[in-house]
Amino acid sequence: MKLKRKVGERGQVVIPKDIREQEDIHPQNSVHFTVEDGKIVIEKGKKKLTEVLGRISRKSEEVGKTSDEYYREEIERRLKKADIK
Repeated sequence: MKLKRKVGERGQVVIPKDIREQEDIHPQNSVHFTVEDGKIVIEKGKKKLTEVLGRISRKSEEVGKTSDEYYREEIERRLKKADIK
């Protein structure tokens, strides 16, 4: 997939929504930049467990009243999907 984006006045580039969703990138996640053979490479950073737990609780219907079982199931699902440090 190759997508074109313009660089803003402050050097910012928006990661397209389709790519953010595909790669599970959310606000406050980190990304790493490297230059390889004249190409800029962006890699998503490892997620912190606290970020994952925060997203789980915000998606819960009753924040603060989420069952332990719900957390266990959701954590297991997300650990399989993501690279957690």
